[in-house]
Amino acid sequence: MSLFAGRSEPARSRFPVKYLVRLTFLAFRGPAFLLSRGLFFRSCLRGRDKDAHAMIVGRKISVQAITALLAAFAAVVLLAVAAPAAPAAALDWSLPATVLSDDRDLGFFVSGAQVVVGVDGATTVVWSRNDGFTNNVWASTRPAGSGTFGGAVNLDAAQSTGNPEVAVGVDGATTVVWTADNSIVQARTRPAGSDTFGAVVNLTAPTQVAGDPQVAVGVDGATTVVWHRWDGSNDIVQARTRPAGSDTFGAAVNLSAPEQGGEYPQVA
Repeated sequence: MSLFAGRSEPARSRFPVKYLVRLTFLAFRGPAFLLSRGLFFRSCLRGRDKDAHAMIVGRKISVQAITALLAAFAAVVLLAVAAPAAPAAALDWSLPATVLSDDRDLGFFVSGAQVVVGVDGATTVVWSRNDGFTNNVWASTRPAGSGTFGGAVNLDAAQSTGNPEVAVGVDGATTVVWTADNSIVQARTRPAGSDTFGAVVNLTAPTQVAGDPQVAVGVDGATTVVWHRWDGSNDIVQARTRPAGSDTFGAAVNLSAPEQGGEYPQVA
């Protein structure tokens, strides 16, 4: 997985200026004509012009002059409104991009990356990698105060796994959950201050056909994992919680009734 530096693009006006000026000119030609016509008839009533032909020519010139003045004024206003916005300040990342998994030459594929940062600043990234035969969940951690990620760790090399989710508690303990290829929801936890994940824990039985786990840690440090499973007739949503300071998850609890057909739970 790579972290990419990005720069924002300034906003641009997509409406051509020449069309804007032309439309403005046409829009104000009518009002200019009426205004000049009013001036023409006022001039006739006052008897200031003796030559009718000269007055007609003068009226035509007045229409063009007033139209041009009004159009120029409006164009200045509209161009000010349509002017492109000032470009946003460029965003530069403080760290260079770090490649956590690059196996393209071997034909491997990486997907489903998740990242969490503990209150101590330790960063953990998890992802799913397929080598063409087996799918596995991997993790890499950058300790607090360090600029370097540790080596990638296969969280369960014994079988195919996927769809990882990760959460970190206020104490820094990080828990990763996923689904194994035999439809078992599993979890591993790295205790606060440790560089090593604990043993794999099965949260469901092989016969329960479970999947789509989600994990969250409360402000009190309790970790809850939810998933849905097939009970032979219906999908039901279940959960297990590990109390703060404990290494053991409690028993599974049904969160939905069998007849409700619960699927795809979320937890926060």
